[in-house]
Amino acid sequence: MKQVKTYNYIEITKKEFQQYQATPITNAQASNCSMDDIPGIDRLLSKLEYNAFSTKGRIASDYGVSKNLLDYYENVENNTTRANELKNSFDEYEKYLYDKVEGIMP
Repeated sequence: MKQVKTYNYIEITKKEFQQYQATPITNAQASNCSMDDIPGIDRLLSKLEYNAFSTKGRIASDYGVSKNLLDYYENVENNTTRANELKNSFDEYEKYLYDKVEGIMP
């Protein structure tokens, strides 16, 4: 629940900042940077919303997979050794979910 509230607060702050940039009150108050120049906000929002950074991790998170499966998809592209360790540790239900989710992965 705290994660959802934190995500909402940050998303609102991001929207307010974008609105502020779109309609500055005076030139002195106008910001000289865009949201894209501020690193980390979108990454933080992605982590809070999906608990994942990678595309495959976000897709798996949308389907409500377990933490082991989510960790597997987060590591499958960059850390294959860790991904294989996680895959070998799947229980029967996680293996069943893996087979289902693997069919929809890009």
